[in-house]
Amino acid sequence: MKTYIIILSLFWIISPYGFIFAFLLLVNQKMVSLSSLKYFDVLISLSFALLAFTQKSHAIDDTDVIRYYESCRVFLNASWDVIPLLLSEEILTYTFTLVNAVIVIIFRDVQLISLFWVWIIYYFYFLSFEKIFANEDIPLTRTNLFLYYLFSLFGAILFVKVTDTIKSAAAISVFFYLLISFIYGAKKWKLLLGVWITVGIHSMVLMLLPLFLYKRVTLRFLIFTLFGVILLSPVINLMNILSLFPINDGFMLLLQEKVAVYATDQEGVTKRYIVISIITLLYALFLNKQKQFSKEDKYVNIIFIYLLIMWLCFNNATAFVRMVNFAHFIYTFELIFLLKYMRKKSPQFVLFIFFFLITNFQMTLGRTITGAYRSSYMDNSIVKILTSSVFDYLSYKTFF
Repeated sequence: MKTYIIILSLFWIISPYGFIFAFLLLVNQKMVSLSSLKYFDVLISLSFALLAFTQKSHAIDDTDVIRYYESCRVFLNASWDVIPLLLSEEILTYTFTLVNAVIVIIFRDVQLISLFWVWIIYYFYFLSFEKIFANEDIPLTRTNLFLYYLFSLFGAILFVKVTDTIKSAAAISVFFYLLISFIYGAKKWKLLLGVWITVGIHSMVLMLLPLFLYKRVTLRFLIFTLFGVILLSPVINLMNILSLFPINDGFMLLLQEKVAVYATDQEGVTKRYIVISIITLLYALFLNKQKQFSKEDKYVNIIFIYLLIMWLCFNNATAFVRMVNFAHFIYTFELIFLLKYMRKKSPQFVLFIFFFLITNFQMTLGRTITGAYRSSYMDNSIVKILTSSVFDYLSYKTFF
């Protein structure tokens, strides 16, 4: 093993979050080999997972992840014979519930739920783009790698969002890994098994199944349909439409009942989310006009199908906001093709990077300091976050 890998690994133990900045510095100095990136992706994912482990709720109503902790408290003194009963009751979230039960029964610590699922969110994100880098002609220069990691960690992925709604975020991360595997020829039985497992994390991925049809539709059709949906979005409620299908029993009936609950959500969408979706659309149009996607148009089609699904959910605040929050794969698709073709100092490139870094920072402040619905991570102390060791993180207890 190379010396710098050993040194960085030891530094990760001493300061897992400080390690991230040391890694970015070394990448920018071309001191990290391409062959070692997979290993460092594991450590980076664990760094964010450890920070998620320290999450505390400071909202009037507990945040989602605290409610997950509460629901899993029953497993702290449970034995393995609870599993069959559990799976018979938790029909919609069979994967998520089973994994949580196994973690809590073995380790007797509900906080490890956050650590595990946030690691899954980040690691499957990195696995997905490893596949893209291996199959697309994208130059992995030190500048490109630095910008990819900087954008991914502090621009595309909204840490404060994925650590709260971990079910949705984890399901989407695994789903996009399956989608990218499908693009590059994965066996169908593996994909079907993977989708079944992913639906058991969160059923919202069922809405994303049309992404597998990226070859079946033309870009012209998608663009015209998307603009039509945007114009009609104030009067369209996808959840209402889905709740009208005649279903009598089983899994789909439970799913429809869940959809019907979301259909009643009439809270308005804030301008920030609308701006993010419009920026994403404009850059997709720009990249396509510049002929900067691959010849098959697979990624531009995926982006437009995703935006189409997103805008079909516009009249339902919960669904639309989650589609925007968890579109980090879509944003990074655009970044990769900007890296491939655009000059790094071009106005379009600088604006793209700057917009998502600033937006991510604003949302982070809103969910940790200024907002009413907020959480803290390691007491929101930058000093503690940067100087705490792996053992400090794992000994930080937020739920008893």
